[in-house]
Amino acid sequence: MLGWPSPTYPYLLQSTSVIPISMNQSAMIAGFFMLGAILTTPLSCRYHLGPKYGIWIGMALMTIGWIIMWYSEDVIGLLCSRFTVGLGSGYGLGQVKGYISDLCEPQLAQFLNKQLNFYGLFGILVTFMAGPFLNFRKFPYVPVITCLIVLLVIMFLPCTPKDFVKRNKMDEAATLLDYLRGKRDHSNELKKIQNELIDKKINFFSLLKIANLRRKFLKFILLVFLQQFSGGPTTIVYCQLIFTMSDCPYPEYCAILYAVTFFISNIYGTFYASKLNKKFVLIFSIVTTAFMLISQIAVLYFEINKKYWSFTSLIVMLLFITFYCVGVGNTAIAYVPEWFPEQYKVGMVNTFSISFYAFAIIATKVFQVLITAYPLYIGFCLFLFCDLVNLIFVIIFVKKKSSEFDNYKQTNSVYFWNSKRGNEIEKHINNR
Repeated sequence: MLGWPSPTYPYLLQSTSVIPISMNQSAMIAGFFMLGAILTTPLSCRYHLGPKYGIWIGMALMTIGWIIMWYSEDVIGLLCSRFTVGLGSGYGLGQVKGYISDLCEPQLAQFLNKQLNFYGLFGILVTFMAGPFLNFRKFPYVPVITCLIVLLVIMFLPCTPKDFVKRNKMDEAATLLDYLRGKRDHSNELKKIQNELIDKKINFFSLLKIANLRRKFLKFILLVFLQQFSGGPTTIVYCQLIFTMSDCPYPEYCAILYAVTFFISNIYGTFYASKLNKKFVLIFSIVTTAFMLISQIAVLYFEINKKYWSFTSLIVMLLFITFYCVGVGNTAIAYVPEWFPEQYKVGMVNTFSISFYAFAIIATKVFQVLITAYPLYIGFCLFLFCDLVNLIFVIIFVKKKSSEFDNYKQTNSVYFWNSKRGNEIEKHINNR
């Protein structure tokens, strides 16, 4: 559903389409998916029926959403479809993360949770590749069949050890842990799971009471805002239209190449660039992205595609999305484990998802208004301005990695660090 607008909008914007839409409605239709995801993301980390059945509920909502798309007769149907799929996506994704965390040891869970980005991007890529060659009514067949298969497979997944412990089936929980961890004494792990179920969850908003964390929270939100307004996600939504308005030949194939580049660059940014110095990578990404945006503005303003080489805009856009994904598109979320204590990690990941979708709605609408009322290059001027603001913000306010002692201090009461014991621990860490 994230990739659906790009290949579908050029058809729906025609007056002869089965559901004619206006350019003004396009941003609203795109935003309803994100609105659904925003509403259910806060619920996705809650333990209701257990993550296995939570995943099933999320998939069921997505299946219903695509069936609505299948039978849509007007714009209301499109809105309901995208909103329902957004509800399922926002809730189901958090349940998938919970399922992985409950089954796997921490390092493996972290690696597998990163894989979720890969599958999401792969879905966008498949949509870009299949969308131009399937008509509006036939396209929903693919996701509906996929969703139904996944719904069936989910029923054969094992429950997690936490599910068994919650039902007081300790023997089944121990048997499952034998299978997952190897045969050994699991009494400590079972006790830990029991404590997790009993212990009252930390109030996420208590983070805002600590001045240091409050500053980092605001920096994080601003990073996500500038990430969205620097153009990456918006160009994915309007990808094929951008190439059509840029006078690129074969815009549907240009969009597919753009999606492939987006896919590869995101994988590199997620799995490799995130291991490097984050601030350096971010500044490099912002500067190169700004240069590509200036180039794209020049190409559009001087009509270089028409006068010289018709694929100039394509090359510039491919370089833009490459540099964007390496740093700007992936660095904000990478700051969560560095800036915030472990007990706030899940809350901050959800905060990222909510703010990511919320700012995407705004950025998409603003871009749509600009390219409707003005020439296309004005929309890219917005991206350039936000990119330059991002550069200034990162240089001034984003520091290098916090010291071990600073991270340790965040997790504890402020009063403790005024004590003699706090000074002794600081001296010990520095000596080490």
